[in-house]
Amino acid sequence: MNDRLWTAKTDIEREQQNAAMGVFECVASQISIMAPISIPCLLRTSDYSNAADGPVFNRWPLKSSGMDTDTKLFVVLGQAVIHQQVGNLAVMIEQLRRLVALSELPSVDIRIIPFTSGWYAGMEGAFELVESSRFEAVLMETRTSLSWTHDRDAVDMAREDFDNAKAIAFNAATSRKIITEAVAHLERQG
Repeated sequence: MNDRLWTAKTDIEREQQNAAMGVFECVASQISIMAPISIPCLLRTSDYSNAADGPVFNRWPLKSSGMDTDTKLFVVLGQAVIHQQVGNLAVMIEQLRRLVALSELPSVDIRIIPFTSGWYAGMEGAFELVESSRFEAVLMETRTSLSWTHDRDAVDMAREDFDNAKAIAFNAATSRKIITEAVAHLERQG
């Protein structure tokens, strides 16, 4: 953790890193998540998580993370996230309903980047920026590894990338409406 970059490649290292990140998330004042292609772990239902990658890669969902209720959570999702079916129809409906419910919480701000936005830095990969008065760290997750850094340049770049993506995203109310419409569309299919 004291190194500028902490990369976890084994299951044991990922478990250690997940536990450490869970502690940081619990005491964070703000968490900013860029998720261009899938629902981030903190917002997932258990069925979505199991359909997405199974329990090995799972991190704690928001409801069980122990995060402080004063923690501000900002999430920018690529529009593809709400249209890419993960699991069956019922799993997606439940997951999207969860996003709508979370978006109604005063401490949660969920935004959708439209398909028409063109390229943005978040398309290079998902990340989570965790901030408190005592630390800042960026978590970058791939299918095979987790990397966590508190390097000042990396944190500043992640913040800038997140802010730029948030600026091109729909506002929170429009994003909630888009997700709600996606739920209605899926319910009509079922």
